Amino acid sequence: MALKIEIIEPGLDSAVIDLENRVDQHRRVTIGRPLGEKYPHLIRLSKATGMVSAFQFTFEIRGEDDDKELWVRDGGQRGQLWKPSTNGTTFNSELLASDRWTLLRVNDVLRIGKGKNAELTGFAIKYATSQTIGGTLGGAATTSFGAVDKWRAEVIVHKDIGVLLLRWIGQTSQLVIEKMDYVAEELLGGQPGELIELSGRIVLGTLINERDDLETHAKIAMQQRSPATGFYTGSSRIKLILNCVAIDGRDWIFGYLYPPEREEQQPGSWQDAIAQPIGLIASRYPVLFVIGLVAALGLGLVVYLLTK
Repeated sequence: MALKIEIIEPGLDSAVIDLENRVDQHRRVTIGRPLGEKYPHLIRLSKATGMVSAFQFTFEIRGEDDDKELWVRDGGQRGQLWKPSTNGTTFNSELLASDRWTLLRVNDVLRIGKGKNAELTGFAIKYATSQTIGGTLGGAATTSFGAVDKWRAEVIVHKDIGVLLLRWIGQTSQLVIEKMDYVAEELLGGQPGELIELSGRIVLGTLINERDDLETHAKIAMQQRSPATGFYTGSSRIKLILNCVAIDGRDWIFGYLYPPEREEQQPGSWQDAIAQPIGLIASRYPVLFVIGLVAALGLGLVVYLLTK
């Protein structure tokens, strides 16, 4: 039985590596940062940053033929000592131990870093066999820093609507919610914090009706590379705009959820038409607003004194 891993790095397609061709005399091979030719049994992550240790984690093959097993341990052998990685390694959702070996099973995923940081580094290493090779990391791909930064900026700009960061899974034609704000969570029928805790593991189609329409909607957004609008039912009738954006060499879909009152809002009075832009300017540019207000009051006072 061939023991293989799939590696995803930010902005690169997944790479498949046969570990048995890379192990040393102890049947071990380490994943880490490029260190030159001094370490021939090191699999180097070409996009490695400061988050990646020189010896991030090590694989060990045990057994023979169909009884082969793949074990993993955080860190690597440096001389006579075992050195743990600097930032840790996440094994599925748990911290990988550096003082003992852990048995890997098919589809287990290793990420660099701890907790939420592990999701943001952009690296994922998955244990695979010949039967599971071929895009199997689609469901385990990690969210890039660039995509999360873009999502945060959109949340700030669009305070009154829900903003989603979505990942398209081609094998199942589904949109996975990587990030959502509290407005989006409420519109999708969740209690505060309930759905946000499931980010990265929840499919948008399970939270709204018209799932077939959602698949078509997403494909149109990806093909046209321009915002595409659809209407769905979550906790209420909502408008959803999907926009596909390339970030760090990968396509991400941003979803904008509009609540019913925003969608069906009627034109207000002339006082509202004046007050809304003034309020917007005051909230976004408070210093300039105060300066302008003081200048206007001063000019009004001058005009009053001259005409008195």
